Amino acid sequence: MEEEKYWNDSEGHLGRMIFPKNVEYISDKIGEEYQNWEAREIIFITAPTGSGKSYFMLHIFLKYLIQKGGKMLYLVNRKILKEQLEEELEEVQDEFYKVAGWSDVNVKAHIDIVT
Repeated sequence: MEEEKYWNDSEGHLGRMIFPKNVEYISDKIGEEYQNWEAREIIFITAPTGSGKSYFMLHIFLKYLIQKGGKMLYLVNRKILKEQLEEELEEVQDEFYKVAGWSDVNVKAHIDIVT
């Protein structure tokens, strides 16, 4: 079951967005499977907007990598997304400090975000 929304852009073109009713979040889909990924393994995660890709990578997988002493390369297809993710890393740093007490960890040392 899906919900559809329609609109007209400034040039009068009809647009359509489809919103699946039962969106499954990436963190639910992957579960704990990421703990079985091999070092240097290339993982591609593709899913619709709003499915939690960025949340999973920055709040779940990055924390796991830091605990293991690892690092990730995060490829994105837009400069604006890169900038948004870099801003969110500031929040992740604060979250890790407040929740886990990781005051001595530099989150940015464990991730490279590249367009």
